[in-house]
Amino acid sequence: MTNLLDKTILITGVRDRRSIATAVTKVVREAGAKCIFLVKDEKIADSNSKLWNQDPVFVCDFESAQSVEKAILSILKLNRKLSGVVHSIAYGDLKGSDHRYSEIPFSKFIQAIKISAYSLNTLASGLRESLEDNASFVTYSVPDSDIVIDGYGIMAAAKNVLESSVTYLAEEFGINSQIRFNCICSGLLKTNSAAAIPGFIDLHEQNNTQSFRKKGVTHSEVANLTTFLLSDSSSGINGQKIVIDAGASKNLSNTKFRS
Repeated sequence: MTNLLDKTILITGVRDRRSIATAVTKVVREAGAKCIFLVKDEKIADSNSKLWNQDPVFVCDFESAQSVEKAILSILKLNRKLSGVVHSIAYGDLKGSDHRYSEIPFSKFIQAIKISAYSLNTLASGLRESLEDNASFVTYSVPDSDIVIDGYGIMAAAKNVLESSVTYLAEEFGINSQIRFNCICSGLLKTNSAAAIPGFIDLHEQNNTQSFRKKGVTHSEVANLTTFLLSDSSSGINGQKIVIDAGASKNLSNTKFRS
């Protein structure tokens, strides 16, 4: 079993019981970690009260500089060293996603990148002084952010920015520390956020069919991988995109090509 005994992990992105961050919370606690949480608003904080287990919970809206500053200051005031940060934050306004990619409003682009990608920079910079010298950041993307998925364009762009940020942050922090940044690229999971993707049900079924075992990846599998990347056992893994999709992205045997 992965050991996170006496480590403190900051977990962002809990929304409800289907959230990746919720599954991660369960597994890191089983591994011995203590948690600190950042959630988007008070409603989420109240509706998930049973999950917190008396651990600190702070509200942080990454669209608001004031909210971010307040949340980071609250964490710093705890005077606890962070061994890991789980960045499970993503949002893009997919309403009206039927219009051309070239016509996506600039405001939607900026919003998606600010919340989904730049928030990682914000956390890394703001929490720098509270990080253990071998702290580990873990974030999330998709196996193929550079392929076309109908209606997903704005989020694909944001995920590409996020993946590049992982590499550059790993280089920056690696110069004077052993702090690591990695990105888990998981197959489709049934979360309320993913359900906003146009045609999600069909995409999820396709993902199941494409996987070698004919069953997509699960929340617990992604949470287990996250916990491993947060642990000292993964100390040599840095700046990487790690695919976990039960082989779906490698299986073209069920793909029909038209001549």
